[in-house]
Amino acid sequence: MPFPVSTVAEVQFVDRWEPYFNSNLFPELGAEPGFPKPDILVNLDETRLEGIASCSQEFVIASHVIEHLANPIAFLVEVHRVLKQDGNFVLLVPDRHSTFDRGRPPTPLEHIVKELEQDVRYVDDQHILDFLNHTSGSLHGRDDQSASRVSPEYLELHRQRSVHVHCWDISEFKLVLDYCDNHLGVKWEFLDFMPPQAPGTNGDEFGWLLRKR
Repeated sequence: MPFPVSTVAEVQFVDRWEPYFNSNLFPELGAEPGFPKPDILVNLDETRLEGIASCSQEFVIASHVIEHLANPIAFLVEVHRVLKQDGNFVLLVPDRHSTFDRGRPPTPLEHIVKELEQDVRYVDDQHILDFLNHTSGSLHGRDDQSASRVSPEYLELHRQRSVHVHCWDISEFKLVLDYCDNHLGVKWEFLDFMPPQAPGTNGDEFGWLLRKR
């Protein structure tokens, strides 16, 4: 479901698939899962936010998006680029201790820095196998397979369904934001934050309200 916003806010939805394609990819959600029709159709791995002008957006919301991306730091740089000065960024990330990622090791900062330096724009098979190997049981109603007999078609299915390519807890992800500040000039004012298990939430996520500096 779309992230709730003010009724007077003008919002453009970004997605890589049209609603009918999403519905086919996620049949377990039912006939009418409520995928919004995107205003901007783009693959955030391949072309990122290149079609959006710099300093053009008053706010960006990325709720449970960044963990699916091949190059998370590149996405943060892009969000900073498209925001107007003093524009706001709502960033929500699943807490790896509270989701099916609980059996996975955290993604090291060095790992995603290397992906930035190599300009990675594609989720490779190794990332998908890492997800399959460390998450338990059947995935979203589909029978899991061992890594030794995963077919190319099965890997591509999970690439399209967009697995958690990387995972963090709040302290681990804060290192990512600090790196962007200290090394890339991607600077934020921290307006608010939501810790894991915050009252009134699903208890499986953390996040920040950030303002572009």
